[in-house]
Amino acid sequence: SEDDLRSLFSPFGTVLEVNVPRKPDGKMRGFAFVQLKNVLEAAKALRGMNMREIKGRPVAVDWAVAKDKYRATQGGQPEGEEQSGGDGEKEEEEEEEEEEEEEKE
Repeated sequence: SEDDLRSLFSPFGTVLEVNVPRKPDGKMRGFAFVQLKNVLEAAKALRGMNMREIKGRPVAVDWAVAKDKYRATQGGQPEGEEQSGGDGEKEEEEEEEEEEEEEKE
């Protein structure tokens, strides 16, 4: 959940925002965005959390890319077909494994 992610990332710095995108049916899409106060804190979180096991599964953490920049790298991929996107450079993406586990709770 958003609160779980906030707790996991807060030891690395000030968590400004946590966003867990959901499908139209309300289920989690399998990734999340965690925005920290600055790039230094985000870098610490990335190093500390990437491939860490959460609920028994390794979780990938990486820099998020703004949606418009991501689309530009995909050669104008049609709307709705992008893999993921972000709102800013200071965000990190925590992928699929944790959210899939949380859906089962």
